[in-house]
Amino acid sequence: MLHHYQLSLARSKKALMLSALLLAFPGLTFAATIKWVGATGAPIDVASSWVVVDPTTYQPTGAGNKAPEALDVLVFDGSQTPTASVQTIRGNFAISQLLFINNVSATFIAPSTSNGAGTIVITNNFAGDDFVISAGSSFTLLSTAATSNRYTVIQLGAGATSSIAGSFFLTGSSSSPLPQRVIAASANAVQVQNGGSVVTQNILGFPFGSTGSIPAGNSNVNDDIATTAGSVVFNSGSTFQQITGGYPFSDGANPVTVFNSGSTYIYSGGTFSPVGQQYGNLQFLSPATVAGANNMVIQNDLTVTGVTVNLNSVGTGASAGTLVGGNIVINSNATPTAGILNFTPASASNVTLNGSTAQTVGGIGAGTGSGTLTFGANARLVVNNSSATGVTMLKPVTVTGLTLTNGILTTLNGNAITVPFDVATGTDTRLTGGSAASFVNGPLTRSTSVAASGAPNIVYPIGAIRASTPVYRPLTFSPNQPSANTYTAQQFEGSPTARTFPPSTPSSIKRVSRIRYFNVSAGTGATFNNGKITLSFGPDDQVDNTSKLRIALSSGSTWTDIGGNSNLTSSTLPYFTGTIQSSSPFATLGDFVLASTELSQGPNNNPLPVTLTSFAASRQAHNVLAKWTTASEVNNAYFEVQRSLDGQNFTAAGKVTGNGTTVTGAFYSFTDRNAEAATSYYRLQQVDFDGKQSYSSVVTVAGLNTIAATFYPNPSNTSITLPNTLQAVQYRVYTAAGRTVLAGSAVGGSEVNMQQVPAGLYFLELTTGDHHNVQRFVRQ
Repeated sequence: MLHHYQLSLARSKKALMLSALLLAFPGLTFAATIKWVGATGAPIDVASSWVVVDPTTYQPTGAGNKAPEALDVLVFDGSQTPTASVQTIRGNFAISQLLFINNVSATFIAPSTSNGAGTIVITNNFAGDDFVISAGSSFTLLSTAATSNRYTVIQLGAGATSSIAGSFFLTGSSSSPLPQRVIAASANAVQVQNGGSVVTQNILGFPFGSTGSIPAGNSNVNDDIATTAGSVVFNSGSTFQQITGGYPFSDGANPVTVFNSGSTYIYSGGTFSPVGQQYGNLQFLSPATVAGANNMVIQNDLTVTGVTVNLNSVGTGASAGTLVGGNIVINSNATPTAGILNFTPASASNVTLNGSTAQTVGGIGAGTGSGTLTFGANARLVVNNSSATGVTMLKPVTVTGLTLTNGILTTLNGNAITVPFDVATGTDTRLTGGSAASFVNGPLTRSTSVAASGAPNIVYPIGAIRASTPVYRPLTFSPNQPSANTYTAQQFEGSPTARTFPPSTPSSIKRVSRIRYFNVSAGTGATFNNGKITLSFGPDDQVDNTSKLRIALSSGSTWTDIGGNSNLTSSTLPYFTGTIQSSSPFATLGDFVLASTELSQGPNNNPLPVTLTSFAASRQAHNVLAKWTTASEVNNAYFEVQRSLDGQNFTAAGKVTGNGTTVTGAFYSFTDRNAEAATSYYRLQQVDFDGKQSYSSVVTVAGLNTIAATFYPNPSNTSITLPNTLQAVQYRVYTAAGRTVLAGSAVGGSEVNMQQVPAGLYFLELTTGDHHNVQRFVRQ
């Protein structure tokens, strides 16, 4: 009420000025504030439906009833009349202001005497907003069966403004749509506030008028009214729902309606704008197609539920196409029917993820093909997110082009992104960008549509997160005569699985990096020969002698030296920056890691710090036992055992003192007596005496109520034992790219043979009637 009292005080001051004017000109009628007291369905223009009230308190003054006139303020007050039903009249009905306050529920029924519009003309005679629906109040424009060719228009004159914090319903006839309207003469006149909503149903034409050409023969069945561009504004927290009827922008070059960031447009049916517009949050509950030269700008979340939506804007400018600043969510509805989102423009166009906060691309639901996301031949995905987290894929996706401009693209947990490589030209125009500010964190799959006769250089702009810090280490894979297939690369932080080194000679590899490693895998049936790989390294890789630096490869239980020729971009000590390309060809894929020909980890030997040979963690009742071993240590001050609930953000669980420098190695253990009950992730942080830090790989510990399989023998993992549950266990083994290699169902406690699964990195998904878990493992 305070807001309206303040408006009323302003109106009272202006009323004094009007009073002086009216005294000077006795023929003019004195302005009044009048409140509805009429019976249900009473006419709007009769005196008995209104009582004169104080403009500040809205309480009766004792002046009795009064018919509305052009200078009057009309009030619908829910504290006195909770529900009001009003019959409008044909033609223009001029008033000064129209207020709905105190949780009133009011309905204006279209004229009953003749076809056409009953137009409520609201002028600008007082300070403050002239058309107000307060929070908690609702106002409905209604056409009944008896008024099927009649409708109501709310028309705000020049300078008149509106504030809608409650609910406003524009409802036509259920038998035939009608042109119920709200139009304003001034830009920014109608402000739909936080919590306010406008719902349109059975509306003919554009509910807020048109900035385009008005059709000839304007009538009650073909009505559009000229209005002002930008006259209706939906602010953050407001909602527009289009159930049926026309869209809110009109077909003019300049849209009538503005949707600010944080507003929500719910499209449930009717006609959706066929060209790109600007939205806040956009929700599709009905099929739609958008095309044309206008950019489509979605400032917040884009949600598609149970329908097919085609967003095919070609657009203009540097970011031409569709821009999304929030999440993309593709769900199934309750039926369930799959949600499908297609970006299939007729010519080259971008789909730009340009949020300033973390964005995700995913969806939920059980429908066949639920959450399908398709990028057509002309659609390029552009990552330009300015947040520290960037964009996270929650589902696998294939694009025809990818540009990494700003922000990290995370593709973990089987949600790989696939980008083609143009074998025919040998150029990499399909994937551009990539830097320390923007890379793929997780599996990146490159596809070759045809076999290549040479050795194309397939670039993978990949990286990972290490101790909350992005680490960019691009990789180039050069397979000779590759078949038409897919090739996937991923960067992992921490030590690779322990393997046997080749027989020792002065030039043989004797150590591998425990900082990070890379896995490269191929699709089923892929062939190539004489492959090469180029790895990159930075200061934290601790390379200080390129003559002793090599690349090690393993697809099983032993490391193979594939040589290396280094190219430095910085030779500033203590540690170099640059790349190393393998010098010995290979025809199998697996884990690739920096290696050294020196056993000593002293300076000038590529320290590649402490050699961690194993790390495991397992649940012991309510505790978690972590165990690890080292082959050698240099300046090792201590280990910190760290835990996480999401595999990304870690906290300290405890500290274990290291052995300084030793070539004999050691065994360590730590019991976390404050372990989380939920599924948790553990890693080691190793800290040298000089403060340098490095991390192990991450291991998963099942929650107290989580199902988990065991692998045997470690590290070859040729079989798995399913959790011993009373229910049958469904299992699925899939690659980092999301491709299923083994699946089935068995009773709890059964053993599943894994010998037919090729060596590589995999995920095991387990499902029972009430539990679900995913475990990461390496098959050697």
